[in-house]
Amino acid sequence: PARFYCPSGAEYPLICPSGHFCSPNASFPVICPAGTFCANGSEVPSLCPAGTFCPAQTVDPIYCPLGSYADANSTINRTRIDNSCQNCPRGYFGAD
Repeated sequence: PARFYCPSGAEYPLICPSGHFCSPNASFPVICPAGTFCANGSEVPSLCPAGTFCPAQTVDPIYCPLGSYADANSTINRTRIDNSCQNCPRGYFGAD
C-alpha cells in the first residue's frame, strides 16, 4: 500500500520512515530529495515552503535562522541555507 514498503521476505508492510517517501507497491523507501521534506509515512515529497530550506532527507522544513531572511528570488531551489536565506542588512534583524 501507499505510505508503506514491503521488503523482500517481510511478513507485513512497514511504515515509510521519516525523511523518505514510499509510492504504492514500494519494496524500499526512497530518500526525500533536496528542496522537499517527508514526514513519517509520506507517499510523495512535499515542496519546501518559502522562508525555509530542505537538504536531502529532511523531515521538517528548516526556517532561516535569526539574523537572516528568506530570499524573495528563491522560489524553487530551496536546497541549502545559502540558496534560501540571506543575511539581514546592517541595522536590521530577522525576527521570523
